[in-house]
Amino acid sequence: MLQCLLLFICCLSISCQDITAAITASAEFFYIGDTASAVTLTCTSSADIIAYNWERGNNKEFRWTRVKTLTLGVTAADGAEFKCEIHTDFESGISAVLTITAKVKTPVITASADFFYIGGTAVTLTCTSSSDPDRTGTYQWKRNADEGVITDKTQKVTLGVTANDGAEYACKVTLKGIQSDYSATTTITAKDPTPAITASARNFNIGGTAVTLTCTSSVDPDGTGNYQWKRGADEDVATKTVKTLTLGVTAADGAEYKCRLTKDGLTTAYSAAYPITAR
Repeated sequence: MLQCLLLFICCLSISCQDITAAITASAEFFYIGDTASAVTLTCTSSADIIAYNWERGNNKEFRWTRVKTLTLGVTAADGAEFKCEIHTDFESGISAVLTITAKVKTPVITASADFFYIGGTAVTLTCTSSSDPDRTGTYQWKRNADEGVITDKTQKVTLGVTANDGAEYACKVTLKGIQSDYSATTTITAKDPTPAITASARNFNIGGTAVTLTCTSSVDPDGTGNYQWKRGADEDVATKTVKTLTLGVTAADGAEYKCRLTKDGLTTAYSAAYPITAR
């Protein structure tokens, strides 16, 4: 009781007034989950401060502490308005509000390949942001300038294998209501290497001269790829991995043939059917 009376008398004698506080920040924003971007707040005043109080929004984080600097976490909740309150023996003051923004780190795209063969093996794109290591966010994809083509909201998308799927792609992620910028674009190229068949003859006499078929693709000029041949609906009757197939001269060899190519880990569509007639 005596201390309170002495404080009151002292305050009257020096005309107690509010003092000024201010917040400085190491940055105006941080990236969620990125500790390297954590923001440090410092409460400053020309007065001799004995106690500090920090507020986040309407929540008094620290009550009557001597901590003049506050390092924020890197969660979405740390994107907020902050104030600091200061106290001397006889005076107090509160700073203006300082807003720190939480951002989602701009994602990057990785691709299983930078091209595909039309009608062949699909390409998978993965959108990754360090702010979303658990992949709980909602993802949005853009093909060229169109945001509505890809409706899948997940981190990974598998492209179709049509000519239209050869395009530029970008992605963004929304995490806890906070949306990132779009990633840099990734270009996926559609190649049309569908092979064609040529033959030494269109027909043969049963038991006569054999017919040779050759499968040719623009993406395998040196013939080093693996080729698969199909006779009718049967993919197992001619499983040679070379581009040239020599037929027997039985009645069963009079059929429609198709071929396809696997090169650089990707497989083309089958060629158009090429009919061989047995006589």
